[in-house]
Amino acid sequence: VVDSRNLLKRRETVGDAVACAEFALRAGKPERAAVLLARDPGNSAALALRARLSLERGQLRQALREATDALKTKPDDALALYVRGRIGLERATTGHLADLEKAVTLSERRDADYLAALAEAYAVANRRADALKTAREAAALRPKDRLLAELVERLAREA
Repeated sequence: VVDSRNLLKRRETVGDAVACAEFALRAGKPERAAVLLARDPGNSAALALRARLSLERGQLRQALREATDALKTKPDDALALYVRGRIGLERATTGHLADLEKAVTLSERRDADYLAALAEAYAVANRRADALKTAREAAALRPKDRLLAELVERLAREA
């Protein structure tokens, strides 16, 4: 949930357009987010958020390009690392596990999406105990999220 105080804090660090785009995206308005992000094309935070939006739309090539561009400007951008890691996980390319681990670390293990993607990557790498532990962390952050609960159940059966 994004409240007005969080939005004001984000505006101070990433700029008006990016903060408002994050708010729009979390409010389920991706089209509005895309319009806002187009206002600030060179901003690394805007690039990373556009990469996530492209990923959610299934535009993997574009998402990878945007995430890579964001990482050129800011190598420790957790969102860009998450996007690149998710794409790597889907494509089974090397380096995706390191990207996801770094994104989780940079987010201080406070982002359920990052943790869920890392849990999936651990499962693919046959690190079942790590996968289950990480999925449980994600579910604890969003206890009402049905998909995270299903991920925990699936990984518990596989462990």
